[in-house]
Amino acid sequence: MAERGLVSAPVSAPAGNQPRCLVIGIGTRGHGDDGAGALVLDLLGQDTDRAGQLWRRDITLLTHPGPPLDLLEHLSGVNTLYLVDACRGGGDAGNRYRFDLASGPLPARRFGLSSHGLDLAATLELARALGSLPPNTVLYAIEAASFAPGPPCPAVTAGAAAVARALRLELGVEPDRAAPVSAYQGR
Repeated sequence: MAERGLVSAPVSAPAGNQPRCLVIGIGTRGHGDDGAGALVLDLLGQDTDRAGQLWRRDITLLTHPGPPLDLLEHLSGVNTLYLVDACRGGGDAGNRYRFDLASGPLPARRFGLSSHGLDLAATLELARALGSLPPNTVLYAIEAASFAPGPPCPAVTAGAAAVARALRLELGVEPDRAAPVSAYQGR
């Protein structure tokens, strides 16, 4: 069974019932480019305080190497959700995409395959149908080349660093300019 690596403090609502922001890196370390989401969380985790919070008390980081369906258990009380995952859509390895799920479902051709049963696109649509998809949900995807055992390829490693910079900027924890990330328009 895959081990869940909680990078931050336990997922719970912050004091004062402030809206919570959850950043989940999806994927398994050591399985090639599948570890892209976990790598982004590792990079963000370098910026956390001792309690595992990303400079703002309402941001929680979580790595998720398990089946996509298990993501649903983490969505309660979350107002803003960022997911980071590897994808296979026919682009060059390391290409980065940003999908705003408020504008519609993920393109199944990029996220419609899973060895865990229900894939990420179907899981997120199930969450939407159940009313548990946070109102502000964004997926950052990094184009993968290989899921063979080993580390991510150099292009995916560079893509992960760019997504970490983009997330820091979007979360307001880094005033630096982020590398460009394509907002995917097609379906």
